[in-house]
Amino acid sequence: MKLKYGFGLLSTFIMLALVLTIGCTHDYPVPAPPIPPYEKADIGLGGIMYDQYWSTEAAFDQTDPNLSMYNENSDFLRCKSCHGWDGLGTEGSYNNRAPQITRPNVSSLNIYELAQTKTADELFEAMTKTEGRRNLSYNFSTYDPITNATEGDKMPDYTEILTDAQIWNIVKFMKEGMFDVNELYVARYNGVYPTGTSSFQSLGKDGDAANGNSYYAANCASCHGIDGLDISLAGKGIGGFARNKPYELQHKTKYGALGVTPPMVGDYDITIDEMKDLLKALSSSTNFPTDIPDSGPVFFATDVEPIFYTAEKCSYCHNPSGVKPSLNLTQGNSYASISSNGFVDLALPASSIIYSKPQGTHAQNYTAIESGIILRWIQDGAKND
Repeated sequence: MKLKYGFGLLSTFIMLALVLTIGCTHDYPVPAPPIPPYEKADIGLGGIMYDQYWSTEAAFDQTDPNLSMYNENSDFLRCKSCHGWDGLGTEGSYNNRAPQITRPNVSSLNIYELAQTKTADELFEAMTKTEGRRNLSYNFSTYDPITNATEGDKMPDYTEILTDAQIWNIVKFMKEGMFDVNELYVARYNGVYPTGTSSFQSLGKDGDAANGNSYYAANCASCHGIDGLDISLAGKGIGGFARNKPYELQHKTKYGALGVTPPMVGDYDITIDEMKDLLKALSSSTNFPTDIPDSGPVFFATDVEPIFYTAEKCSYCHNPSGVKPSLNLTQGNSYASISSNGFVDLALPASSIIYSKPQGTHAQNYTAIESGIILRWIQDGAKND
């Protein structure tokens, strides 16, 4: 009886072992490893955020309590304001963009080159650094480029503003989404910041103009017109703008122009060869004339001032009782206020604050037609007529 009992017990253990063995060979799904944040990052959003991270196009929270502060002090917060559309800082197209009370000094850091030599993790670490960064409590009204620029010239503390995912978007744009502008055109930079000069030749370099014309016809002509003159870009057609500011055009072609009417959505997938082709095509002043034809004289009282007060477009904030009382853009008062604030630059009309400020990132923006009217008024001497 003991032998039979022992054999039965042994059989039971063998059967149990077989059951467990068979059960353990069941193929349960293995959890996928987490996707690294850099791989999940969106280059398109990163390129938009480089222009203006708090824009609707960047999917930024439009209920953010600091939104009005961002808009009022946009040039202190936009990446492109310190690093340039080309990412070259003072070494590139912004070598003559001197600081003003409304914008900081341009950075000497060449972030395009930096992004090619640093890892994504190193770039993320630099962008999330808090030491030596400017926090949100900074009072921008105290900024003076001559006597009090140190704090205002600092990079923002992005940990107070952006999520990790948003910062990764910008990192990915820097690593993979920036064009090497040296492959797009020949640039000559002379002098030193902030009084340097820039000139641009050989747009598109070895690109194919025929392919560029085809790209333009398919992607641009419906808004800009066959000859590029249907929309004023700082008073110029798209050809004139491209030949004058190819560094800005290359970014906006890929990532869009923010806050404009009609909306301009970028072509995130445009390749560097397609960009070269497009610039090659736009280099032709015959096919794409430089200037928008002058439609007649511009008068301040009948053409310019109504832009400010009609439907309180500008005067809603810019009035003695508004949030920006230092500039009074109400009817009958705007000319004197614009002049006393120094918002017109007759030597460099396109640098005039009354023209350049309400473009893209301001609380209210000029339409392309309004922008052209104001620029022509300044070019004609900014008279009170």
